[in-house]
Amino acid sequence: SFRSAEEESPTKPTPKLTVYPNPTTGLITVDLSAPVSGGILTLYGPLGDVIVSRPINNNQASIQLDLSGRPSGQYYVSLHKDDGEVIKTSFIIIK
Repeated sequence: SFRSAEEESPTKPTPKLTVYPNPTTGLITVDLSAPVSGGILTLYGPLGDVIVSRPINNNQASIQLDLSGRPSGQYYVSLHKDDGEVIKTSFIIIK
């Protein structure tokens, strides 16, 4: 029987990054909608400076970060997956 290529390789759901609570006063959870087997999560400050960069592995689904010492402003999160995909989002810190 004939099988299409789509049946043989089901597409994985595209992960999204969700940061909560947003806005936050400092303690955040970065939630990956689908577990990621490998990549780098990078957090940028309002001026584009790298605040945190950490590897993601072992099918992690979320990461908690304490940014309570950071000033108010808009912050950015990017996930560079090992397969080359990049996912981005942002959140706000208020004091």
